[in-house]
Amino acid sequence: MLKASFYLNFIIADPVEFQATVAKLYPWCNNETVPTITFEYKNNAVANANTVTVNVYTAISLSLIVYFAYKTTRVMHDSVLSIRTQKLSGRFTRILFMQALVPFLFHSLPVFLMGRELLPRGVTVGLSQYFVLIIQFCPLFDALIILIALPSFRRKVEEILCFDATNTRTGIGISISTAT
Repeated sequence: MLKASFYLNFIIADPVEFQATVAKLYPWCNNETVPTITFEYKNNAVANANTVTVNVYTAISLSLIVYFAYKTTRVMHDSVLSIRTQKLSGRFTRILFMQALVPFLFHSLPVFLMGRELLPRGVTVGLSQYFVLIIQFCPLFDALIILIALPSFRRKVEEILCFDATNTRTGIGISISTAT
């Protein structure tokens, strides 16, 4: 009975060596009973088209994010909003930009580095084993970015984690010690 199955698609240079490595590391991954892994040669037209599509998609996505963040900042700067609202808008724009970078840093960049063979072989093998685990942390980083980037949330997190609660801030930014 099949308890779990997964599908992996690898674009590799030497499928025989890679299949032997996978069989040694993951003995339950048996291609004869369950088709779990497909291999494509790097010089295959489909593999090249897939690589180009992913790279173009990533470039377009990041370009649109930068463009709209810039346009939003310009509109907020030129409008008649209060300085406090402009600062808050700027913070949210930075947060959204940082959240957009998380998938790029933890998904697209490792795929690019492994696909171009820019990393040493040992690093590539290590990264590929934990690749899914790294990608699963993306939602966690989205929440952490919000908690760290906004001062009100950051102060509350510091208070909960008992970081240096002896200092408080006044409205003009001077730190006053409350410890006696």
